[in-house]
Amino acid sequence: MIQEAVSRLVRKKDYPVSIDASYLPKATRDEYKTVTTYFPGFDWNLLVRISENTGRRKIDLIRQTVAEYLTEIPN
Repeated sequence: MIQEAVSRLVRKKDYPVSIDASYLPKATRDEYKTVTTYFPGFDWNLLVRISENTGRRKIDLIRQTVAEYLTEIPN
């Protein structure tokens, strides 16, 4: 799921330049678990470029795109 969401992000034509707050406030960090995932090298390289071009951290881009992906899944 994370890979598919990131894959969608890196294939978009436009990327917002605005910098949003992190989707994970400091006060809630203890409620979440760490997850390891692997990305195809091509997708990772595009994610790095998007991060550099927008000034946003890679983790914030991943969190945002996964949150958007989850809202698109039918219940």
